[in-house]
Formats: sequence, C-alpha cells, structure tokens
Amino acid sequence: MAVFQSPFQFGTLATEENFIDRTEDRALLKQLLASHINVMLISPRRWGKSSLVKKAMTELSEEDKEVRICYIDAFSIGSEAEFYRTFASQVIACASSKIERWIEDAKKFLTGVVPQIIVNDQITDFVAFDLKFVPQERDKMAILQLPELLAKEKGIRIIVCIDEFQQLANLPEYKDMEGKMRSVWQQQQLTSYCLYGSKRNSSLSVSSRY
Repeated sequence: MAVFQSPFQFGTLATEENFIDRTEDRALLKQLLASHINVMLISPRRWGKSSLVKKAMTELSEEDKEVRICYIDAFSIGSEAEFYRTFASQVIACASSKIERWIEDAKKFLTGVVPQIIVNDQITDFVAFDLKFVPQERDKMAILQLPELLAKEKGIRIIVCIDEFQQLANLPEYKDMEGKMRSVWQQQQLTSYCLYGSKRNSSLSVSSRY
C-alpha cells in the first residue's frame, strides 16, 4: 500500500524547500523593515507568520551584510523581568558572533548583570547566551535602548523580531511596558521592529511606525 505524504509542513517552521511562494509578502516585509518602517503582523494561528518572517529575514541578512536579526519568542515569557532579560540577552547575542564579545557588551552597556554562557547540547556544541539580573526601573529604558546603542557602536543595523507578541498583553505591567517601548523605539534610527502574533477571527497585516 502506498503511503501518502503531504507536501505541506505543519507544526514547525517551514524553511528552505518546505517554504512555498509568498514572494510578494516576503518582498514587502523586507522593503518595509529595510526602510526602517516597523511592522506588525496579525493573523489566526497556523497561518505561517513565523515561517514568513524567518524566510524574509534570512534573505535580507544575506542580501545586506550590515543587517543583524534578533529573534525573541514571547510565548512563554511569564513576567516583566523575564521579558527585559530575554530582550537584552537576545539583542546582545545577535549583534556579534563571538562569545567573548557578548560578555564584553553586556558589561559595557548594562550594569549589575551576570553574563552566562550555556552549552545546551554537547553533541552539536549549541551555545546560548543568558543574563542573570533583576531589572530595576532605571534598567528598563536602558535595555530598550540597547539595540540602537549596539548598532551605533558596531556600524550595523538591527531588526528585532518578536513572535507571539500578543502574549505580553497578559502581563500585569503591560501598559507600562508598552508606553516605554513606544517612547524609546520611535526615536531609534538604526533599529527596526517586526511584531507578529495571533488574534482569533482576524486576518490583518499592518505596517506602521510602532
């Protein structure tokens, strides 16, 4: 008996040969973010937002070597402090490929942090970067300004992609966080943001100055 194999990939990111079409969407997304226009993507779950962003950003970083892409998954972030720690560690990690540089940047741009290098898989030598600290009120604005400071220091441009962004709205401090994000991000010139998430009964793509 012949076994039918679906040509479509479900449950994981569609990459390389598994990513099909959406040429116009990819081109528009790259154009907006490369032009320093922040983008928000909203659609029902399983519509391929994450795969689209990943594919478009991979192409953009290959086409422009001065662009660095930072990916943050907000789905499991359970507190304001965790968001700021995750944001800081991922931004620092994307701005450089050298472990030593990660530690130097953390100590230079953030005060009172303890950088940690974590080897998650000894077979593949996969390395993760993490920061251990409890963000104080004064730290929050500094962390949100971090991508722009790193971009200026290194002569690069940074695009921060936050997946499942709508999950942050469940945090009790979200209104305050949103106000801080808007006030800082709208002033940045070398950093762009792509926020994408799910909303029931909605199929909407919005590009804006967030």
